[in-house]
Amino acid sequence: FLKGQDLAGELPPSPVKLPYLKTIEFTRNYLSGNIPREWASTKLETLSVSVNNLSGPIPSFLGKITTLTFIILSANNLIGDSPDALTNLTKLTEL
Repeated sequence: FLKGQDLAGELPPSPVKLPYLKTIEFTRNYLSGNIPREWASTKLETLSVSVNNLSGPIPSFLGKITTLTFIILSANNLIGDSPDALTNLTKLTEL
């Protein structure tokens, strides 16, 4: 967990190189940019990037991470509606 560590910069694409990674917790940092497209091929169960400076639309490729049960994206600068692709996340219990 890298929660509240005052991290700045963009989210790294490198978690895709960690096939057993189940949780990404970058809440309460100063991260900006977008969620990396590379994350679509992970087996994440939890993704929490709230309270950062992420921007742009909520990526539809998150719908490809069908193992997700928990997504928290609040308190960012994300725009638009939740993409229809998120309906693919049948294990999701919290959004």
